[in-house]
Amino acid sequence: MSPGIEHTVRYLTSSPQTIVVVEDERIAAEDLRRRLESWGYRVQAIVASGEEAIRVAEAIRPDLMLMDIRLKGPMDGVEAARRIKSRMNIPVVFAASFSDPATLKRAQLSEPSGLISKPFDDKEIRFTIATALAKRAMERQIAEVEERYRRLLAMSSDMVMLLRKGRIVHVNNAALKTLGYTLNDLLRFDLHRLCTPESAPALKLILGEIESGIPHSSVEIGILNRSGSVLSVVLSGESCVAGGEPATLIIMTDLTGRISAEAEAARFAEELFDARSEADERAFELVHAHRELSELRDAVAEERTAQRIMTAKWREEIRACAATVQSSLSRCSDHLCSPEHRQLMDEIGRAMHLLQQAIPAIVPTVTPEPGSAARDTHDTKDSPDRISVRLQL
Repeated sequence: MSPGIEHTVRYLTSSPQTIVVVEDERIAAEDLRRRLESWGYRVQAIVASGEEAIRVAEAIRPDLMLMDIRLKGPMDGVEAARRIKSRMNIPVVFAASFSDPATLKRAQLSEPSGLISKPFDDKEIRFTIATALAKRAMERQIAEVEERYRRLLAMSSDMVMLLRKGRIVHVNNAALKTLGYTLNDLLRFDLHRLCTPESAPALKLILGEIESGIPHSSVEIGILNRSGSVLSVVLSGESCVAGGEPATLIIMTDLTGRISAEAEAARFAEELFDARSEADERAFELVHAHRELSELRDAVAEERTAQRIMTAKWREEIRACAATVQSSLSRCSDHLCSPEHRQLMDEIGRAMHLLQQAIPAIVPTVTPEPGSAARDTHDTKDSPDRISVRLQL
């Protein structure tokens, strides 16, 4: 036999495939084990009765059961195969040398995955087993795809319907929620019943084209929900096969919610633009205020510097004036000794003493800016709170 189908089995499934042999003749069972393992299959167990075959199948769940129709004991291979298939859906290939017509008919009713004749022929065994395993692998893949499809339908936000001749045979949760109907309600409906009168001709044309296999792009129509409100939807569809029968897959996207969402998004974008514009204005005002504050701080610093310079100048001028007066008094005291003169000298001394006390009021102390103390130390040896003119009379 060509190895093509066995290659297909290895491609579709994990390899090696597991098989349980059900044969009450030990020599024939070992012969089957040797052949199967030489072809790359893994024989997990050999059992001799129908009851044991069911127990082993439930315990290890093999990929295939190779079962003799005639088994010793109260349960033959046909009954064991029927129970295994109904409980676990494991494919069974029958092996038979001869059987009465009634037994063969029972075997056919159990829907086996194949039948091989004794004495065994290698090509027949390999082909039958490979075909059964390939069919089983494809059935599993189809079941997985269908399950993923059902999950996608359940999670989809679009309304999905399956039609046969215009009647609804399946809907997803989104359609039930959007339309407000129960599943039993919709399964009694024709899709045209949900359509608005204005959109009915377009819907009839679209469904006819889809059922005829003509590709059709999306089209916007109006449908009615349970409360009678009109929903704007975009309808698209394609022909398909469901459960072995021709069907039409319809997908409807509700534009009503999308239009509301787009309006909300536009409103949010406008509010965001206004907020950003206001933020830009506030930033400009802060920059302008910071610039004015910097200019004011510089002006205050310049004014204080000018005050310090003027204060130092006034102090020097008062010191010079005091020194001149003191010198003049010294010279006058040497030549004028009359009581009148001494009285005059005392009055001038008292005036100078009063001037000394008045210097802080005449020349106020200027508080330096933070960090400017180091710059002002060269102006005077006295600290700001001790600025005074020392007059020695």
